[in-house]
Amino acid sequence: MLIRVPLSWLREYVDVTVSADDLAHRLHMAGTESKGIERKAWDKIWVGRIAELAKHPGADKLQLATVEYGEGRRKTVVTGATNLKPGSIVAYGEVGAEYLDGHTGERMVMKPKDMRGIKSEGMVLSEKELGIGEDHDGILLLDPKLPVGAPLSETLGETVLLLELQPNRPDCLGILGIAREVAALLETPLHEPEQADLRPQAPKALDVRIEDPDACRRFAVARLDGVRIGPSPEWMQRRLVAAGMRPISNVVDITNYVMLELGQPLHAYDLRDIRGGTLVARQSRPSERIRTLDGVDRALPDGTLVIADEERALGIAGIMGGEDSEIRGDTTTVALECASFEPRGIGRTATRLEMRGSSGSAAARR
Repeated sequence: MLIRVPLSWLREYVDVTVSADDLAHRLHMAGTESKGIERKAWDKIWVGRIAELAKHPGADKLQLATVEYGEGRRKTVVTGATNLKPGSIVAYGEVGAEYLDGHTGERMVMKPKDMRGIKSEGMVLSEKELGIGEDHDGILLLDPKLPVGAPLSETLGETVLLLELQPNRPDCLGILGIAREVAALLETPLHEPEQADLRPQAPKALDVRIEDPDACRRFAVARLDGVRIGPSPEWMQRRLVAAGMRPISNVVDITNYVMLELGQPLHAYDLRDIRGGTLVARQSRPSERIRTLDGVDRALPDGTLVIADEERALGIAGIMGGEDSEIRGDTTTVALECASFEPRGIGRTATRLEMRGSSGSAAARR
């Protein structure tokens, strides 16, 4: 299983006192195979400041942005973004810089363009064009404290270790597990995450039942009230993207973040869709089907462990949830699942259904 380990994330839990190349080599020699190191180059992309904004004389929906990106360096770019103002700190790519097309995802090289009679030299860039997020509705606004004219790679650049984990090392599935390994290799302390005291604040509002204790060893659910669905924080989105995950919403992103950090899959349900006030871990019933979150209608083979309410399956345990109870924009109450499943059963189900993903891979190795 290939995992992506952003170095900045790893450093939260262990002091990395050697270079990325040296660290990858040490991990490799200790049995965690290194498949390479990915570095964001962002050549010819700078921290810029919007010095002036003016309307395009020939297009109502376009603006002329004068960008400063170092002493004596100013360029004019044409943009349709509406979230800019004088003083905004942005990522400016000069002619010759590489970026991702915001619509197709194709890698492109910046060229000077004539935009309705105005020469546009370079671009101010969105998250998606930089490859660090999915937002393409506006220009990425950077921290105002960043030094104008600095290479973007020195301020936002991320180094990612690409590691191949073997089945006998489930302890290294999460960032914290890799940090523990690094701490041992470098003989440096491990900084354990703080443990919050999360005691129930209200009477139990959901029954949880395990019908197959051999397949599900522990099944816990927490109820979260007063939830507001929206985007997750920018820093979290960037870490998810660096680790190979697509940001979706705050609740879903948190479940993925915890899985990547601790190696423990979580799943969130919209509590409104749980019928009978019960979640149960059970074997699938004859001819039972489920439409999973990827939009595929699936027939469940015999021996498939599912999470269900009193009427129907809501998810394939340890692999993927179903559309019937997914988190939506108007979700306000969430049932958050944390469970321990028998790993070989999860692996067999994932193989039979041809569903291999981060959650299933993690659950199948714990």
